[in-house]
Amino acid sequence: MKVWAATRDSQVIDLLNTALRMRWPNSGRLIVPDVTDQEAPSQIKGCDLAIVDTCLDTVDANEIIHQIRRDSEVPVLALSSSKGDQGITARALANGADDYLFKPVEIIELIFHIESVAGIKHSARG
Repeated sequence: MKVWAATRDSQVIDLLNTALRMRWPNSGRLIVPDVTDQEAPSQIKGCDLAIVDTCLDTVDANEIIHQIRRDSEVPVLALSSSKGDQGITARALANGADDYLFKPVEIIELIFHIESVAGIKHSARG
């Protein structure tokens, strides 16, 4: 599982690294670029999932989502810290995000959303 994450939130980066190590110990890889909206589509090639934090301070997260969706079929998961602002979520979905999560995120919830958005089937465990 190769995940491209546009975020500057160190807690999100740590959580993603932990989730990838837990669920995909031999193949999990996180790419955290120095994001500019022009770089996003070229950096995402070969990734299984893109995660875009809507709280980026130097670039428009919705423009990144729009460009990823325009140039790629890679699934996009948006992260937002504003549960009260439905406009942020609506704009992310309108620009092509496949799903969204509100921060703070629990690790198991993050793993299940990654699997769901990336189209990974859950196996029944008994």
